[in-house]
Amino acid sequence: MAGLALLRTIIAAISLASATFADTGTGIEERQASDPCAAIANQTYVVPSKVIACLSSFAFNPTLRDNIVDVVSKTLNFHTSTNYQLFAPPPFLDVHVDIQAELKRIKGSSYSSDFALHKDVSPQGRLTSPYALSIANLHPVKRLFDGHCVYINYCYDSLFVTYLPFPLVNLNSGWQLWSQNVYIAPESFDVVSKEFAPFLDQWQTMAGYNFTKYAGARVIAIDDLDPWWAVDQSAAVIGSYQGKSSRQNSFFSSYIRAATEWSYRMGDFAARSLPPTKDYVKMTVIPVNSTRWETIKVPFISRITTPAFTNGQDLWNKNCVAKATTNGVDYFAGSRNVTSGKNIAESKEESETPDAPVIELVDPSPPKFAEPIAPEDRKHPISAFIDVTALTDISLPPTLNPSAPVSGGGTAQFYMQGKVGIFALGSFSTGAGYDA
Repeated sequence: MAGLALLRTIIAAISLASATFADTGTGIEERQASDPCAAIANQTYVVPSKVIACLSSFAFNPTLRDNIVDVVSKTLNFHTSTNYQLFAPPPFLDVHVDIQAELKRIKGSSYSSDFALHKDVSPQGRLTSPYALSIANLHPVKRLFDGHCVYINYCYDSLFVTYLPFPLVNLNSGWQLWSQNVYIAPESFDVVSKEFAPFLDQWQTMAGYNFTKYAGARVIAIDDLDPWWAVDQSAAVIGSYQGKSSRQNSFFSSYIRAATEWSYRMGDFAARSLPPTKDYVKMTVIPVNSTRWETIKVPFISRITTPAFTNGQDLWNKNCVAKATTNGVDYFAGSRNVTSGKNIAESKEESETPDAPVIELVDPSPPKFAEPIAPEDRKHPISAFIDVTALTDISLPPTLNPSAPVSGGGTAQFYMQGKVGIFALGSFSTGAGYDA
């Protein structure tokens, strides 16, 4: 259990690694003459190809690459997953990844852009299907399949979250409900029409059809392949859970219990932390009350989550340049000077103006990735489960809300659905709105 005390620092150190040298002015000086980031500035919704053009305009810098590899490699040497997952016993044979060898390979590689470097801390190129390649912008750290060991680059991950209008579900069907098939969630239009109301008409115009037509449709193929192949390809790279079935379930839409209400989770198919490699996905479906197969192109749309920016330089400065909370020091060690990284006492002793105010570091984990940590817990070693896809406040449709629990309280509650009893075990984090 001693390793758990290191997990919070590991997460912080890994997620901050890419920004350590960003204040040297690297990564931006060789930008393209025409700024693709300026083309999408002040827009809430853009197509993924334009997001990729913007993110790919930041120049590759070997110093940043070496720093990322150095910090991540040294940090992971303290993490049990690094060695354990290499020799994980059956049935966990798919979790084997030599992450140190992967990092060594990355350190010896050159890239077309800083964004390409970020994507290569990933299995991209090792999966062959069109769908797999579109989702493979995921890190080898994720292939440890450990939700407490996470690499996040605030410059890219969930800076733009990319959505499809059709979250998927796995439903029983056929004779005596013995068959399981993939469907577009029956509630998909209800969810999308509320969450994306300002953009809905334009989104449907891009698609060339009304989304209501396909709510509840059975999915025959995704990019010309069996939908279960897409599920398994996602499970191969999505991370978070050691058990494959949990990673498969993450592909589908679900729900999240917040402090006082239920929220809707779009699932890994319909919500991406990085823009996919194309602007649409091809789906073959059978609409409700029909037996005819239809092949449709479903457009992705990327929604901005970062503060407003005017051009690439502005975007880089606001999200990629090192700040007080991204200077590589141990922020659990006490208050630090925002520029030197030294303890306050050391800074004041050396400063020509010892009475000048010093800004204290704050917990850098952004609330868009994980529920906020209560102030009284911030200096305690904890195990934090973080997802690279930003948390959302999409409302769960009222028709899907469960009835009041029959018993329990805090993190543990019991529900009844007909003759089926359901035990819901929530977060033990006090900052997540539950009783610890």
